[in-house]
Amino acid sequence: AMQRQEFSRQDLINMLRAAPGYKNPSRVADDCAKLLRDRKNLVPKQGHQGTQTGSIVLIFIDGTIPMVYQSVKYNCPLQIWFTHDYPSVPPTCVVVPVPTMRVKEGHLHVGPDGLVYHPYLSNWSNSSSLDVLCDTLSTVFGSMPPVYSIPNPTPQPAPLPQPARPQTSKSAALNSRDHDAEFEQVLRESQMEADRRALELQQREDEVLRLAKEESKAADEKRRREELQRREEEEALSRALQESEALETDRRKALITMVTSKLQGKIDAERRKQAQEVQHHQDLQQRMSARRELLASTEAALRREQGSLTSLLTELRGVEVELGRATARMEERVQAPAEDALRLPD
Repeated sequence: AMQRQEFSRQDLINMLRAAPGYKNPSRVADDCAKLLRDRKNLVPKQGHQGTQTGSIVLIFIDGTIPMVYQSVKYNCPLQIWFTHDYPSVPPTCVVVPVPTMRVKEGHLHVGPDGLVYHPYLSNWSNSSSLDVLCDTLSTVFGSMPPVYSIPNPTPQPAPLPQPARPQTSKSAALNSRDHDAEFEQVLRESQMEADRRALELQQREDEVLRLAKEESKAADEKRRREELQRREEEEALSRALQESEALETDRRKALITMVTSKLQGKIDAERRKQAQEVQHHQDLQQRMSARRELLASTEAALRREQGSLTSLLTELRGVEVELGRATARMEERVQAPAEDALRLPD
């Protein structure tokens, strides 16, 4: 059997050189290389996609993914196409049946044209993974295969656009130097972005792993405590049942009487306590009433004293006025004889 050609990251970079337009070629190469590393039934290819202005060259993964249906392993034909905006937009997955297969009608995740629909694609983000995507589709297709075989294949409609062969070194040499320089710049920038994202992803994975370990440890500790508590409760219940069965009727009655007496004593003590609290509350109310009365009488006395002081102040002001008038009259009397003495005779 022919062995599958091994594709390195550099091989993918070379393929991307011949498919200009990718905004993050380094991320495309990294994700594809990681996917192809352990999946021997997948190979990278180039294909043309029609647009309003013509066609563009895209990279896609072609091959099969495993699916286990009713304990039997099958291979489902699948293509994964990457647009120029990948990974900002999800890849396009298409089930491409061979001539002896047909796409199952009414499939929950695959349309009549083979296009795959799944929440993992709908919720795609920069942190999503092609490995997880393929594992998810393998699980989904295993529970509900998207294709079925036919005994006598009939002519098929026009197939999906066939992937173009990788360009040879001669055709790649026709690319201009400007395109190579621009691609190298985009590649360097995307590599830097990929390194930064890889570091962030690694940190995020380490944090998730740490939290998962802590949660697992806490869950184990919780289960251990719950199991210990359950055993203690079972043992206590078992002992209580054994003691209850061993007790005689009179002892049970005596125990009930003793418990009732203790409960009654606690009830009486509580009632006395409540009565004391009520009496204490009443005493406080009486003392507060007496203090309010004392404050009221004191306030009245102060008001009366204030009235007396006001009257006295009024009288003092009257005396002050009279004193001023008397002082003025005395000064007039003193000045009058002096003026008479100074007055010369006519």
